[in-house]
Amino acid sequence: MLETPKTPSPLRIYREAEKIEFLEAFERLGKVSLAAREVGLHPASCYRWLVDAGIDAKKHSRARRAEYFRLREAGIARVDAARQTGLNIRTAIDWDQRIEHASNRRVYPDGRVIDYNKEVPVLSEARQRLLLPLVERQLDPRYLSLVDREKIRDLSATGASIRSIARTLLRAPSTISRELRRNQTDAGSYEPYAAHRTAAERRPRPKDIKLVRGSRLREYVQKKLQIRWSPEQICHALIWTCMPKGPTRMYLLS
Repeated sequence: MLETPKTPSPLRIYREAEKIEFLEAFERLGKVSLAAREVGLHPASCYRWLVDAGIDAKKHSRARRAEYFRLREAGIARVDAARQTGLNIRTAIDWDQRIEHASNRRVYPDGRVIDYNKEVPVLSEARQRLLLPLVERQLDPRYLSLVDREKIRDLSATGASIRSIARTLLRAPSTISRELRRNQTDAGSYEPYAAHRTAAERRPRPKDIKLVRGSRLREYVQKKLQIRWSPEQICHALIWTCMPKGPTRMYLLS
């Protein structure tokens, strides 16, 4: 029996107000996918509007990022820098923490990759193996770098005191003392590369999974995702409350 040919869906005609709403959202959020999701439109259509308007999405994003970090380096607070660049505060926090976004994945500076397309955020096995270039990269000035650890080893070998090493590196004596105590090898010596890798391996600190299958929280999140709520909207709708019998916490779902 011949199948009845399907009638093609009519092309949707977008109103000018929808285009303006998207462009305003893009100016504020800086990403096509986020702006399209906010106004409830398809990203492909929205991207075409940017092309028609002569807007380079990637160049726009790079310029905004550069301006945000310029303000931060000038001593502007995160909230103020985000407001001046029209940036969402959640994105500003990610930028400060050097978290990169790729599709539905979040790539952390320590190599973790969280993929939100999967049922449960997992660590990529390839990323769990800390590669040397990644380990050597300094994440933030507050962390000891590999160069710092080499100086600690060299100064310790000359018999310098902890306070003397701390003055040289402009660090607190407790930082040097803790570094020498926690990151020694099994033989009791201090090796900068081994110490740096050991410190990097401590960073991920994996947490227990909260979205356990069959739990009220998981069911709630799934329902909201099905009606196209964003993770940020779901997060804001969840209210923390303390149990009366102790410090255990649960989610009170509204």
